[in-house]
Amino acid sequence: MRCQRLISGLRAGGSGQPWGESDHLAACGLSVAYSAPRDPHVTFLDHAASSACLRTQEGSGEGPHRFRRWRDARHGRRNRCSRQPLGRGGGPSTGIQAEVGNYVGAAAAKGKLPVLVAYNIPGRDCGGASSGGSEDAARYKAWIDGFAQGIAGRPAVVILEPDAVAQASDPACVSGEALEARFDMLWYANQHLAAQGPFTRTYLDAGNATWTLGPDFNNTGGIGLARMAYLLNRSGVSMAKGVSIGVANFHSTDISNQYGARLATQIKNDFGVDTRWVIDTARNGNGGYVTPGVPSSGHVGFCNPPGRKLGVTSRAGTGGAEYLLWIKNPGDSDGNSPQCPAGSPPAGAFSPDLAEALIDGS
Repeated sequence: MRCQRLISGLRAGGSGQPWGESDHLAACGLSVAYSAPRDPHVTFLDHAASSACLRTQEGSGEGPHRFRRWRDARHGRRNRCSRQPLGRGGGPSTGIQAEVGNYVGAAAAKGKLPVLVAYNIPGRDCGGASSGGSEDAARYKAWIDGFAQGIAGRPAVVILEPDAVAQASDPACVSGEALEARFDMLWYANQHLAAQGPFTRTYLDAGNATWTLGPDFNNTGGIGLARMAYLLNRSGVSMAKGVSIGVANFHSTDISNQYGARLATQIKNDFGVDTRWVIDTARNGNGGYVTPGVPSSGHVGFCNPPGRKLGVTSRAGTGGAEYLLWIKNPGDSDGNSPQCPAGSPPAGAFSPDLAEALIDGS
């Protein structure tokens, strides 16, 4: 019954496309059939078939394991309920080359495309809920070396350092020599990932629509398109396949696509660089949170807001995006700061309540 309820919910609130029987992905651990525009040459990797997942705020991998244990406890491993591909991340780890190599190798053996998240920049999250990262630039570059060498020229999508470029716009977060060091580290990462060849597709993170365009999306009150394009250029976007948008955010795919198109135009006009983009759709099924009764409040909730819902599953993009991906693990908390609902788990901690709320849209 639980499995059927989720499938029914996704049919009602998913992509708006007719659902078929020929192609199976999953959401929150449950098998869902759909027919929608998809790249016939790309199949995303099933995490359960690979080695231990890496993705958490601290890089330990416990987030996806908790999600999988919860899913399996509720639904059982051998029922028809399958598994949804999620972005697999790499945080601090002494064996990052082996971890990435094992994961990418498992994908290659199955003819599938792995999605990885590199999230280990020094001063990560400006000391906020997801703080951490490498101790210094030298250690970060050594870590990136291992990360890139683990890919070893095989097909992979890499989401590079969520928030690192957007937060570089804030002098209270990073400035002076530290800012120049951040540019240098991101340039180095793009350079060494690009050296893995054309099958490695790196998307340097570009924040989200509100962060850059402001609450009214009119390019005032935020970082600004020109400033974001400059920051991305300083960080080596010319060597990347493109940018990632809306990671761990809730904006609708339409809003993120509009932002992606405007940002790509700005980068092209200012620096002559062609840019594509991917969107995190894991939690954007109901779009961004708006204060009840105040439709003009815009996107105001960034930490475990109520009423959000799973977005469309990983697939080739529509509306300009190259891919739509589940990057943020559904059910992982955004944090437990005063801005978050009372009782929220720490950032990166998996919560069955948050996962079920995303299923129900409650």
